[in-house]
Amino acid sequence: MHNAFHFALGISRPATHWVMFVLSIVMLGSMHAVQINHLRHHQHCMQDEDIEAKSATMQWWKALLFGPVFTWMLHKKAFEVGTKTQKKCMTAELVANVIVLFLVFMVLDISILKYHVSAMLIGQCMTAFFAVWTVHHDTEDHVYMARTVRNEFKRIVTYNMFYHVEHHLFPAVPTRRLHILAKRLDEHDPTVEIRHVF
Repeated sequence: MHNAFHFALGISRPATHWVMFVLSIVMLGSMHAVQINHLRHHQHCMQDEDIEAKSATMQWWKALLFGPVFTWMLHKKAFEVGTKTQKKCMTAELVANVIVLFLVFMVLDISILKYHVSAMLIGQCMTAFFAVWTVHHDTEDHVYMARTVRNEFKRIVTYNMFYHVEHHLFPAVPTRRLHILAKRLDEHDPTVEIRHVF
């Protein structure tokens, strides 16, 4: 999903928009709304306009509890600032979500689907902590305002998603290549302090 936000999947833009639509149904919520806020996060990192980073300066437990409000704020802001086309995409995704929720809980009686939808709802409520707080907390005074990883095992189990310094420096680089970029940055200037995610 993250690579789709930056059109770094290696496919056309129209195809990427369809990927976001499908993943909106699979993950619940509007991925176009999340994309709007994520790109604004890159433009206004840790500033007042950065809705995505609202939980970054909170205590960890507050960021965890902030989850449901965070999801609402992302969608609200996206509808405020989105273009007509983006609003149509977001509306279609949210309508599709309502249809899926209705089918899963009112029509179909398939336990695995109920489990998946429940897991996605819980996951959406944990985004403010896992996707934002973990990579940005206590970095307001740092040159990068982000954290990263440097352990091979941690890199693999997190699918390269916690190379956040590297991502902010080069957002168009696909996630699968961020570990290569990290090595190059370390070689270029080994004196820069690196704050780790965990």
